[in-house]
Parts: sequence; C-alpha cells; structure tokens
Amino acid sequence: MARHLADYSRVTVEREINDEIKGFPSIFYIVARNDETLLRMWAAHGGNVSAVHRASRVPLVAFVIAQSEMIQQDTTMLLAVLLGLGAPPDAIPPAFYTPYHQDLPADGPNLQGSGHDPVPVWCTVATSRRLARTANLGQRYYLNSAARLVPTTARSRQVAVRKKAQAALEIPYFLVGQTTASNRLLRKLISHIMIPSERPLVLAFAGPSGHGKTELARRLGYLLSLDLEVVDCAIVNRELELFGPRHPYSGADLGTPLNNFLARHAKQPCIVFLDEFEKTTSDIHQALLLPFDNGTPRYSSILVERLVY
Repeated sequence: MARHLADYSRVTVEREINDEIKGFPSIFYIVARNDETLLRMWAAHGGNVSAVHRASRVPLVAFVIAQSEMIQQDTTMLLAVLLGLGAPPDAIPPAFYTPYHQDLPADGPNLQGSGHDPVPVWCTVATSRRLARTANLGQRYYLNSAARLVPTTARSRQVAVRKKAQAALEIPYFLVGQTTASNRLLRKLISHIMIPSERPLVLAFAGPSGHGKTELARRLGYLLSLDLEVVDCAIVNRELELFGPRHPYSGADLGTPLNNFLARHAKQPCIVFLDEFEKTTSDIHQALLLPFDNGTPRYSSILVERLVY
C-alpha cells in the first residue's frame, strides 16, 4: 500500500485520499481491515479520522466498534489508534462510556437528557443496541479517557508529523491509569525532537513493579518504529558486563549486546531501556555518564527504569 501511494505525488494523494467509494469514505474500508499499521499510514497521508458516512451520519469511531461483530475480531486497539490520531470521542454520546466500568443496558443507554443534545440522528434504537452489544470495557475506557484528555496542540501535532513521529501522539491512549506519566513523556519527546541535539533523551521511569514502565518503553519503540534494546540491570554488576573489555584485552572485538546494538544504529534513532536500573552498582552509573552526556548514537533515547542515586 505504501509503495502504491508513493507512485503518486503528495498533492494528488492528499486531494483524493478522502474520496468516497460506493458511498463510504475510503478510510472506512481501511479500518474494516482492522490493521493498526495500515490506519496509521492512511492517516499520515491525509486520511480523515473524523470521517462520517454521509447517508447514515455514522461516525468512524462508532463504525470501528460496531464492525467487531461483523468481522468477529477485537477492534479495541484500532479504536485506541483512531483516538490517538485525533478522532473525536464525543462523536459517540458520552452515555455509552460514562461511567466506563458499568455494563450497558441491552437496548443501550437512555440518551434523553444525557448531556448529548440533540441526540445524533444515527443513534437509532437498532444502532444503540448494536453499540451496547459490541462496545467492550476497553473501548469504553479509551473513549472515556480520550474525552477527558487535553487535546494535543496543533503545533505539537505539526512537529510530530514533520519529524515522522505522529504515532507518538497515541502514547496517552494506550496505558491504563498512567495518564499523567504518558502526557509528560509526550511533551518531553515533542520538545526533544523539535530542537535536534547531539545528546540523547534520557528519561527515568519511577514506580512499583507492574505499573507499566517496561510496557511504556516497548510501546514507545513500537509506535515510533524504532529498534529497542532492553538491558536487564539486575544481572549487570560491572562496566565490563555492560560495555565489554577495552583494547588490548581479550574479547574487545566481540563487544556486548548493548555495544553492538549502538554500533549498528550509529547516527540512527533507537531506544535503550535499562530495566531494573536501581539494582545495579555505582560503577555502572559512572560508566553511563559519558554516553548520557555526549549521545551514542546520535538522537538515541535512553529510558531508565527507577533511576535512584
């Protein structure tokens, strides 16, 4: 698909990508594939994530939820991507997801006096029943969170698009219960890529086990399409184990997984995650001062779990 779009000029693609096919905006066919990568690519080329089916007025976010019944697949992650790309959660009446943790009535919520006035024309009895039947807990949670999140500023979105990091805007929509941390991470990341620097972006994730620190690092690499190297600091006690011996000592040419990873990604964006960092030694802390200060490789990001001095 990406190669096919590349055959046409950017202006042509952006002009025609939102055309209708048999009465449906083209992006409806994209989300029908239930493919997150395809949806991101379509949006990056100008696809309208706020699209509405003209005849029925059904918004794309409602279609994503309802189609799970038709294709017999979970569409929760696709909805999260759609919201992260800027689709409006309030296109669906809040009564469907506020509160998100309560099961919906079989006939759907009572929309009269629900605060969504007037009730959307597409919210017929049959449609409400289908949404109530197909909207799962995760989807209601993401809709509720998106409705409460402060929208990404136009400037931040422009920077992310220009630096090919638009998918990073989805970070706050993927972690359950870590809205403050994910928002701070997003602001720091946008600020870092806005002003290029030789120094890597160093972040410290603090908190008890099981709160999503490792998952956030992995998700960041996935969203930005960056290679990720995870270093288990719980089993690293000496600088030698982290970076390997120096010349002329034996084994200097072999390197270590971390050294070899950094060498392969010289002058390329990548992520190094130092897991369980507080369990290592002060020697390791000192050994990391140089790459933290100078950047190895350029524009790399180093994520540190529970940095403690």
